[in-house]
Amino acid sequence: MGPRGRTYNTYEESDRYFAARFDEVTYARPGENFEDFRPTYRYGVLARTCYGDRGWDEEIEQQLHDDWQRNRGGSRLNWERALVGVQGAYASPYIEYNSPYDGKPDYNNNASPGAGVFRVR
Repeated sequence: MGPRGRTYNTYEESDRYFAARFDEVTYARPGENFEDFRPTYRYGVLARTCYGDRGWDEEIEQQLHDDWQRNRGGSRLNWERALVGVQGAYASPYIEYNSPYDGKPDYNNNASPGAGVFRVR
């Protein structure tokens, strides 16, 4: 499986994980749904793979903010609304068992840790 397939599989699995829990979130406003937050979760998951075990801090938040403005794709959420989803995914236990860049031999063929922030597709 090539890098694109691994990324797609990670997206697919993280989508299932966060969609199954979306009804429990307290930050969604009336009229917002999982599809509004899907890009934020993907971005947080992949950002975590970039920063590894580093905890959330102001420097990471600023880098992700800057990248969100450039690369948020079709998301209708501005950074202030997206932040809670990105941060939640970044801190999620999901990262511990499914990350294409976590150092596991079967996932580490296409990028090195710390290679940069990834674009959400």
